[in-house]
Order: sequence, then C-alpha cells, then structure tokens
Amino acid sequence: MSALVERLVRVFVEPPAAEGPAPAAPPAALAAPGRPPTVAVLGRTPQPAAAIVALALVRACGARCALVAGVARPPSPLALPAARRAAARLREHGVDAIAAGRLVLLVGAPAGEDDPVGAAAAASAALGRAASLAGVPGTLAIPLARSDALDRVLRWHDALVAVRMPDADELLARRALASLAQLGRPVVALASPGRQAEALARLGLWTPTAAPDLVRLGEELAEATGS
Repeated sequence: MSALVERLVRVFVEPPAAEGPAPAAPPAALAAPGRPPTVAVLGRTPQPAAAIVALALVRACGARCALVAGVARPPSPLALPAARRAAARLREHGVDAIAAGRLVLLVGAPAGEDDPVGAAAAASAALGRAASLAGVPGTLAIPLARSDALDRVLRWHDALVAVRMPDADELLARRALASLAQLGRPVVALASPGRQAEALARLGLWTPTAAPDLVRLGEELAEATGS
C-alpha cells in the first residue's frame, strides 16, 4: 500500500467508528463458489460511489472489468477492449449494456416508479445474472431508505457499501453502519466522492478513492467466490 493511498483513505474512506456496540461479525464466505460477487451501494446519491466500488473490485479481484447497475448512460464513453467484449456478450443476451473505461454499465433500469423496492429487487436479480454471464463482479446503486423489504434485497448481495454525505450526523452514521452489519454482510463506509473522483468514476477510470478498505473487501470476496 503506497503512502499516497494511505493519505487518501483518511480523506475519502471512513471505517465504522469504534465507539458504541460492535457490529456482529459477518460470515467468512458469502458468495456461492464460482459466482462473481455483487455489492450494493447505498446512499442519497450512490451512483458515482457504485462506479468507484466496481473499480475497486476490478483491482482487487484481478477482473478484466466490472459491472455497474443503477447508473445513467455516460456521455461518449471510451472503453477498454475487455469491457467492450463483456458489454457485447451481455447485449447478445438482451441486456442493455454499454462499456465505459474498465466498467460495463447496465443502463436498462427496470420499471417500477410505484414500487422502488421491487425495482431494486429486479435490478439486483438482473445484476446477478449479468455478473454470471460476463464472469465479472458488479455493483448496484440503491438510493432508497432502509425498510424490511429492502433489507431482504440487500441480503442478496455479498457486501454493502454505505455512502456518507459530508453533512451526515456522526452518531446517526455510526448507528446506520451498525444496523447494516446486522444483515450479516461485510459493510464498508465510503465518504461521498469529490467532483474529480466522481467524474473519473463515471467514465470508468480508476481513482485512488477506492483505497484499502474497499480493495481488502474485494480481495475477501474474490477468495470466497474463487473469482
């Protein structure tokens, strides 16, 4: 780990605080063997963070590329060959996919304005199928408030990332992380990315904000799934 990354992680990534009750330890292995991991990214505006987490998975899992669902179509994207090939394979199976940098964006969001949790469930299932088809990990941006129904959907994923806004209350943030950990999945807190990191992530380009905590999480998931 470089000194630069260590400095950046203190700025961008905030692990759960030590104060308060310790969250329950998650299972050591979560994803089914041979299945690429998927990660749910939660927050008010989680789309850029979902791309950052996906880029971290690319690096940690040694994957050719990664999938991101729940994001907007990028403007005139440039893509690496591996991402273009993965997008083409998904389109052959009817998935609306577009390559951008090292990422493949699943831009065909399921209909469900009247049932946002149902839409999140459909998107989660679609992401899982696409990850299996492409053989690469993926992330899903979920800009919804917690509920029992949504928690059931979150458990379908192998890990959870909570995006913390700059104005978030410290105590409430700690409680939210502890509550997420009770779902039995690894949880990482990520500070809301700055504009430069956000712009790079939308184009599928690596940013140093996806630093040690996320990389370590990706490595654990890669080991659990044989990715």
